[in-house]
Amino acid sequence: MYIKKILSSKILNYNSKIQIHKTIIRPTVTFGSETLVLTTSDDNQLKIFERKILRKIYGPTQNPDGT
Repeated sequence: MYIKKILSSKILNYNSKIQIHKTIIRPTVTFGSETLVLTTSDDNQLKIFERKILRKIYGPTQNPDGT
């Protein structure tokens, strides 16, 4: 929960949030995966989690057409 508040905070800039993601979150999530055989399902779940974190960092985006 605490990381969620940090990533959605307006106090930190994007570069700091990305650095937190690269140094804390990603290694924690992928710990031990070097020795495991990842199935396609596992790989998809990791990608979904990665996108979820990045959406939390960058916030909502808007298409050029306004949608």
